[in-house]
Amino acid sequence: MNNAYGSNRRSLARNSSVNNRSEQPNIRNRDIRKCPNGRMPSRKPNIVTVKKKAKTPFPVGIVFTCVVLTSLLLMVMVYFAEIDNLSNQMTKLNKQITALENSERKLSEKLEARDDIDMIKKRAAEMGMVKSDLLEHQYINLTNDDKTEIIELEGGKSGFGFMLSGIRELFEGFFD
Repeated sequence: MNNAYGSNRRSLARNSSVNNRSEQPNIRNRDIRKCPNGRMPSRKPNIVTVKKKAKTPFPVGIVFTCVVLTSLLLMVMVYFAEIDNLSNQMTKLNKQITALENSERKLSEKLEARDDIDMIKKRAAEMGMVKSDLLEHQYINLTNDDKTEIIELEGGKSGFGFMLSGIRELFEGFFD
């Protein structure tokens, strides 16, 4: 049998025969408890006390820092997405502005072409108009009898109160 107790006992017996026998007492005379299998242990059991490690507290600071950094990273990503979206909209609007400017330039060229005096004469002739030099002129004399009268109110009344009093006089004349 080559188990742990047997091999240790043999090696101890060899060491004891080599060493001075007077220094080591006999193994059988020692006060050692017997093992459960009935054999004598070759050495004393080594008793080691292990201290339980103290529980480390939950790393709240590290978790909080990770949450803050993650939220900041998400905010930056959202802002970059918004910037990209606005940039695309700005590009589309710039294309629309260029198209409208080209359209405006074409329309202004057409307008300038319509304002050309030769085009106006041609269009007037199509509508049956003639030059004013060819028409007979008639002059009207106004007599001095035509006048404009300004009615001044008594006491310098004016404004909303004057208008209400006029409406009141009108209704008084209507019901009488």
